[in-house]
This record gives sequence, C-alpha cells and structure tokens, in this order.
Amino acid sequence: MVRETKDILKELCAFKPSSSGPMFRLQHSCYMILIGVLPTEYLPILQKIGESQEVMSTSEDDENQAEYKVLKSEKVESILKHFPSQGQSEELENARKIYFVYEDNFNSSLVNMIEKGSSYEKLKAVCRKYEQTDGVNIDEVMAEHESRANQSYSQFKNKNLSIEEAKALAFSISFYTGAKSETCSRGARLLAHRNHGEAIEEQIEEEMNEAAIILYYLVKALSYIPFYWGYVTRACQLTMEELLIYVPGSLITWIQFSSSKKGKKAVGSGAFSDRNTLFKIFSLTGRPIKEFSNYPDEDEVLFLPHSTFLVFNRKTVYAEGKQFISLCNICRQYEYALLSFSLPMIAENDTNANKTTATTADIYHGTSSGNNFSASVHTTSKMMHNPANTNIDKLLNNCRMRHLTDSPYNDSYVHDKLGDIAWIPAKDRCQLCEQAIENEGAAVSSWISVSRGESEWANGFVDFGPVTENLRDFLNMKLVKQEKLLKYPLCIVYVCGLDHFNKCLYVQLMAQQDNISCAIVYRHGYGEEHINQSDKTSKIIYIPLSKERTKLTEVSSTEIRNYFQNPSTMNANVEQNIHPNVREYMKKKYGKK
Repeated sequence: MVRETKDILKELCAFKPSSSGPMFRLQHSCYMILIGVLPTEYLPILQKIGESQEVMSTSEDDENQAEYKVLKSEKVESILKHFPSQGQSEELENARKIYFVYEDNFNSSLVNMIEKGSSYEKLKAVCRKYEQTDGVNIDEVMAEHESRANQSYSQFKNKNLSIEEAKALAFSISFYTGAKSETCSRGARLLAHRNHGEAIEEQIEEEMNEAAIILYYLVKALSYIPFYWGYVTRACQLTMEELLIYVPGSLITWIQFSSSKKGKKAVGSGAFSDRNTLFKIFSLTGRPIKEFSNYPDEDEVLFLPHSTFLVFNRKTVYAEGKQFISLCNICRQYEYALLSFSLPMIAENDTNANKTTATTADIYHGTSSGNNFSASVHTTSKMMHNPANTNIDKLLNNCRMRHLTDSPYNDSYVHDKLGDIAWIPAKDRCQLCEQAIENEGAAVSSWISVSRGESEWANGFVDFGPVTENLRDFLNMKLVKQEKLLKYPLCIVYVCGLDHFNKCLYVQLMAQQDNISCAIVYRHGYGEEHINQSDKTSKIIYIPLSKERTKLTEVSSTEIRNYFQNPSTMNANVEQNIHPNVREYMKKKYGKK
C-alpha cells in the first residue's frame, strides 16, 4: 500500500541535513508515486518485450549481459496508449503545472522563491551552511567544490552564459555529487508539496526558501546537458510494501533527483552492494554528469525530479536476497498525456487512488492473484499443477468428510546445485516420499500426498514463489469452481526453515498475497532477529519450537548424503531418522553396507 502524503511529509520534515551521514537515505516511498497500472489484457505486450531479449551473458555482474532490443525502438512507447486516458488538453496542462514538472520550465514557485536574486556567491554561501557538520573541514570541502567547478564550467560557456553563471551551474552538480544528494532530493519533494498547497512548518519553509537556489542551479545545469540513451543501474533499499508496487505494467514517477551508473553493472562499493534492489534502466532522459562529479569513476547519469518509468520485468535472485527490476525511462512528450494520473495520487481526499491491486503473481506466467483463479488456471497438461501430476483425491475426500462447502524441486535446479555424484532424480525423490508416507500408515497417508507438478515441469526450474501460487490456483479451481466443495478459496501454507526465511525476502512478499500464508520453523544455528522484527500476522506463522529445542536432532540432507558416500562415516542420527526405503535406495546408489 502506498503511504499517505501526511506520513511522507512528516518524515521529510524530520530529516536534518546538517546531522545526517552522507549515505543516509529516506525511505524510497518518500520519492516514488505510482501513476498508473497497465490493464491486465495488455500485459502480454510486456511479455513480448521479455521475449525480445538478446542473451549475451546471464551473469548480473557481467557488463555484456542481456539486452532488450525493442527498447532501442519507438515500439515501447506504443504501450502507453493502453493506459486509461483522462481529461482534455487544458486539464492535462493544468495537471502538469500543478504537479511541478521541472524539465520543461522552472515552475513559478521555484522562480518566486529566489526572487531576491541568484548569484554564484549566494549559492556558495548556502552550500557552505549545509556542508558545515561536525568533523568536517568546511574550508577544504568548499575549496574542492570550487576547484571542480573551475575545471568543468567551460562545458557551459558556449551556452550564452556568463562565467559566473557557468561556474554556479558546475558548482551545483559538484555539491550534489558530494555528500548532499539526499538534501537536494528532499528539497525537490518538499517543493512539490508546497506548490500543491499543502501546509509546511514555518521552520521548514524558511529552509526551503534558502535551499531553493541550489535546486535552481542544479536543474538549470542539467537542462544544458544532452540526454543519455542507454543502460544505467541504480541500487536502492526497498521495503516489502514498496517492492509490491514494482510489478510489470506499473508506471512510476520518481520525484527526487535520481542517481544512476552508466552501464549494466551496479556500483561495486559496499555501500551499494548491501542494498536489496537493483534497478536496470534504459535511459532516455538521464544526463551524464561524469565531467562535473566528485566521483568520475562512477560515470553517473542523473535523472531530474518527476522522471517517469515503466516496469517491464522483475527477477528475484533468492540466493542473494536481491530484486532486479527492469525499467524503461519514458520520454517527456509521452509523459504529457500521463500526468493526469499523477494528480489524484497526492490528494488526501482520495485514499483509494494510492492503492494498487497488482500482486507479485502478475510477474509469472500462468498464475493469478488469488481469488481470480479461474482467469488463468486450466486443467490441462500445459499447467504445472494438473490432475495428471497432482492427485487431490485425498483432499477431496477430507473436504467431503468434514462437510466443507509440498512440491519437490525440479531436476534442473537440484542437478546444478549438487552435481552428478549427489544428484537424485526428481522421479526417484517423489517415489521415496510416497513410500515413506505409505509406511507411516493411514494416520499419515490419509491426508498427505505428493504433487509431481514441479518435478515434471518440462520448461525447467521454477522457484518456490510461482510454484506455490500455481498450486493455490489449481486447487481452488478444482475445489471451488469445479467440485464446489468449498464456498471460499483454500489458503495454501508455504512451510520453510528459519534459514530460508532469513535469506529470502520473497517469503514475506508471497505471504501478502490472497490465499497464501507462510509458516517458518525454527532451525538450530540461525538467528531469530529477522523473524522477531517482522510483522507476524496470521499470514506469517512462526513455530519457534521453544520446548523442543533441547531434544532436537540436527540432521541435514548434506549429512545424509555424506553418510552414504563415505563408508567409514558413523552417524547414529542419520540411521535413526530415515525411512527404510530411503536407506535401501541410498545403499544401492553409493554401495554402502
């Protein structure tokens, strides 16, 4: 859910530029607005963009990684005509002015705030105040900014500007790329709120009036720098709520100055590598500022406030706990017709306008958003879970008896993970599970069964998220729509260990979907800080095993494989905790006697 304006304003006003560290960042939601969602019937257009990918390298650390050739054409803009249109040209123009688009002109609010006159000396005086923090040699910092401005201002001399004006433009970029990018972004966001007529504290008003000169010169400087067309990356830290908005088909506006790095690889420093989201952007309106930057090695591309982006792909790398989100920067002439969406997004009297019904299921083909299971789930062999590989007779019988109106990994994943020696085919693993269930007798076999959907999926490995979502949709299609045994959809519970929960953010994201909950089971040796801090609602169930911890036997699949691979290994825990059929299978595989 998108945050309300009053909460964002409170956080913006609480930020203290003079005492915050250079790497401090306000929440992403302070600067991001969802301005439109592509109707479901047009999502296949985005899928075709994915199919246009030219695969050169699949490594996220490789500069020569995959490209989307369609982004280099005008075809991507054709998607925008499918967004609902609102208003006539006069209404759009008014909305554009209210929403404070910097690119075309300096809004009258910004001009009025510096009506007392702007000058290079006034700019330096204001910047000096913001740079004045404990432990900083202010004279040295200001000297570095001036030195860089003197080296780079010539880029602006041929723009019919005075030398002093050109130096002021260069100085503003140096200030931004130093330690004060957050200060500039915050000022841009506050100015947008002020222009929209929202009440700002008097102290903050005075601060804005003073800081406006920085925004004025920075925006003016960027207006003289040519666009950069090509790939850039931007690393951010997003909350779960913010990530839920970035699904294919979402149209997003970033209200702040947004830094990015030219190319397809993220900045390698620890300050950026620890962030959980990497935006991969095809830039059309970003400005390259390497010549003016304090960090020219980063080859920075800077987007002006209110730059707009279309989300066309998203990928989760579960091993790293990172999201890779692909965006296409929208040109200004196309933004003109889209700003009618922006207006209600910051209006307090229309809170529903800030909500989106899109879920992470929209990312995956063949899954739906919970209640709409009939829209995309079919009982044919083309679906992952279907009657041929998922026997739900036990589930049907239990539903009838009560009078009510776990899926194995795919071979391609396990083989790549373990290699030839340790690999057990998915067919065998399913059979071993089925035999173990039967060995337990009716108390277990009457209600537990194995679905072969994922293991027999012909298109290769699919991770646990879409597998769970697809199973939910298939079961509800059968139980609610076809058999009519349930009046309301069944809730699927995904069960995992604490180690998996700590490593993978998507577990919490998945639990926010309709008809899915997640149960997290304690595992020895893994910290509980993350689960204790999480929002443990009925959708996130933690099983701490507090009373059982002293009696737990720690046995892993790795220990079981090692036990049978090495004939000299003695491990009583393994012998006590495996079924006879598994023991016989492993003995035959590894020849252990």
